[in-house]
Amino acid sequence: MPKYFLIGNWKSQGSTEEIHKFLSTIIRLSLPEHVRPVLCPPFVYLDLVKKRLPIGYSLGAQTCGIETKGAFTGEITASMLQDIGCGYVLIGHAERKESLEVLEQQMERAWEANLVPIFCLGEEAPSAWYSLAKKISYLSSLPASAPFYIAYEPIWAIGGKTPPSCGYLTQAFQYLKSHLKFTQGFIYGGGVRPENLKEILDLNIFNGILIGQASFQHAIWTMLLEILEIHGKVQSKTTLR
Repeated sequence: MPKYFLIGNWKSQGSTEEIHKFLSTIIRLSLPEHVRPVLCPPFVYLDLVKKRLPIGYSLGAQTCGIETKGAFTGEITASMLQDIGCGYVLIGHAERKESLEVLEQQMERAWEANLVPIFCLGEEAPSAWYSLAKKISYLSSLPASAPFYIAYEPIWAIGGKTPPSCGYLTQAFQYLKSHLKFTQGFIYGGGVRPENLKEILDLNIFNGILIGQASFQHAIWTMLLEILEIHGKVQSKTTLR
């Protein structure tokens, strides 16, 4: 069974004490064999998380700079992230409101540093596919050898209590897949919570999920892992039949 991503984007939250508590809790949890968890803490806590990262977990950054090195006060380069232990980097989260030109440069820097980019994109309003045109044009022009994942996050659903329906997600996935054939996989984010995760998993169209602030709550993280474990066992039994 292929690995299923469980990505936690902590955004701008956390403290040394809270992170120690979170990691002390999740290190005791059972990790399903088919799940690949990736934690994306704020820059200042990357090293702390790396030193206590549970076995089977990967480290990701929430963004990266567009320069390689030099006189750029406050910038964090992709090579620095790789050096500290990151394997993945989120590119273009809607909350950052970066231009496509900047995103293209970030992708290049990530590849140069041997980081795997997770490129975020999503429509600004339901069915507003036209708002994705420029990003899709760029991504579709990349060579098949360029490693990256797509994190589909409808902007109107981020942080919301009403995520898209399963029918809408299927439609969106079909649209993206018809335009983006060379990505390594599609990850979904936007209103994901334990209550609707099973429905999303049952669609069998995504290679993972991206959770926002809620991923820093160890109780929710525990529930997500439990749901993924049950789903994996069901999938295995179905495959063996």
